[in-house]
Amino acid sequence: MGALAAVGAAGCVAPSTGGAGQTRLRYWHLFGGGDGVNMAAMLDAFRAEHPGIHLDDATLEWGAPYYTKLGMAGAGGRAPEVAVLHMARLTGFAPGRLLNPFDLDLLAEHGVTPADFPENLWTRGAVEGRQYAVPLDTHPIVLYYNTNTCGPSW
Repeated sequence: MGALAAVGAAGCVAPSTGGAGQTRLRYWHLFGGGDGVNMAAMLDAFRAEHPGIHLDDATLEWGAPYYTKLGMAGAGGRAPEVAVLHMARLTGFAPGRLLNPFDLDLLAEHGVTPADFPENLWTRGAVEGRQYAVPLDTHPIVLYYNTNTCGPSW
């Protein structure tokens, strides 16, 4: 099962100050189309609920260039504080110290606990016993077929 994760990107300095004493939070994601519309609505809701945070979000293109950019930004100390990546890419980022592990107590303070997720998805976000990713969505694989054409004869 595929999954995406929101990850705390390492190699970055503490968030800088935004306008009027706000904390700046940079977020990179890959969501366009209908997913992008939903993400924009979530980001707008976050901004409305957290006026002390200046959220800079960037929608980047899918594929290898995104992961190269994320890796290079982390290695250069200029990564976003939060980024989205596929779980399959996690082990290539976490052991290289390009990501910071999440503080599980801090996540729990904000209502995010392992109990909120299927166990196998939550554990896929861990590398060497530390949690580097929180599952964002899944992509089930489904097969549809025409029962009139593919009936009992096969």
